[in-house]
Amino acid sequence: MPKRTPQMPDIASLLKSGFTEETARALYAQGEEIATFVMLQLAALAVTTTQISGVHPSEPSGNVAVFLKEPRKQRRKKPGAKPGHKGSRRSPPANITRRVAFSSSACKASAY
Repeated sequence: MPKRTPQMPDIASLLKSGFTEETARALYAQGEEIATFVMLQLAALAVTTTQISGVHPSEPSGNVAVFLKEPRKQRRKKPGAKPGHKGSRRSPPANITRRVAFSSSACKASAY
């Protein structure tokens, strides 16, 4: 009886359907050839992902260099109140007990 060659699984469909421990055990039960093929395909996929983004998929975003990250969205509006709107601030205290004048020697030394 001729030896039957097992059909190689499609890695992309395995990952889309959810690669679980049960799926891994079923592939392992099919033999060494299938298990080796799947591991090589997953390793190649990890290398491709790293080459595309420059970052390993399991690396935390805090460890990624700033120049490799996407630029942040820029602020679209100016901060502060809109022209013509009433301003807001803290009201002054009702009872002022003392006044203190602060001065710094560094400020006195520099001339504008």
